[in-house]
Amino acid sequence: MQSVYESLITIDYVDAIANPTDEKLRLVPADPYLSAKCRYWADKVNRECCSPYYGVLVRTDEQERKENFDKLVTGLKAFSREMEKNGDARGFLGGGRLSNTDVALMPWAFRYYIFEHYRGYTIPVDEPELHAYK
Repeated sequence: MQSVYESLITIDYVDAIANPTDEKLRLVPADPYLSAKCRYWADKVNRECCSPYYGVLVRTDEQERKENFDKLVTGLKAFSREMEKNGDARGFLGGGRLSNTDVALMPWAFRYYIFEHYRGYTIPVDEPELHAYK
């Protein structure tokens, strides 16, 4: 039995074994430039928007929680700026369709509401810097 570890590597693996014939169904674009851009942003989103998630929830020191939350919001702002600059009208970086970047962020972004419930933090989605993320 073969095992694949780490979420970003697993996304690439699933895309490779599915091997969709329609380019629009791929999670990792076939175009080398788009592929590199999406892999870069998937890694960046993972480090700056997903990893701090745990720090907000599991740290016992309030200052450490706040630092992780601020890091997460800073990462979302960077992602939002990239979306404003290079995303499409539908909100995707991968050439007009869902990509590995989106799949990396979605499970975490979908659960950001937990911060308010358990920690009293709210993602400031009304800030202009988060317009594209919203």
